[in-house]
Amino acid sequence: MIKLADLLNERKVDGMVFVDKWKKALKLLKQKGGWSPHFRKGSEPVGYTNSDILGKIPKRYEDKSWFAFHAQAMSSAMSRGGMYWEKPMMLSWDGDVKLLKRVLTRAGFKVSGGRRDTEKIILKVK
Repeated sequence: MIKLADLLNERKVDGMVFVDKWKKALKLLKQKGGWSPHFRKGSEPVGYTNSDILGKIPKRYEDKSWFAFHAQAMSSAMSRGGMYWEKPMMLSWDGDVKLLKRVLTRAGFKVSGGRRDTEKIILKVK
């Protein structure tokens, strides 16, 4: 049996909503001196796991604040091959989490998580 509260909390938005916000977040991150492997990949996932993301960060950018998502995070958050954004998107990150969350919020995302180095930043569907 599906609870009414579950139905009311279930959201689905067009996948392009995520893509548009992501592009804006990357632009803002670059302006703030941060870095992301998505500067090269756009809204495509970077590898399949966290280790794939870490392997894509050049040495000269290791001390910069950065965020990224991999294919597992994307497949968890998106449905129908990216057509819909239905569940929270988990981001790997490092650096100044306040800066990263501010950038993501300014780009239009509802943001949580990232309170500890081991906790991912979460982009919620809204």
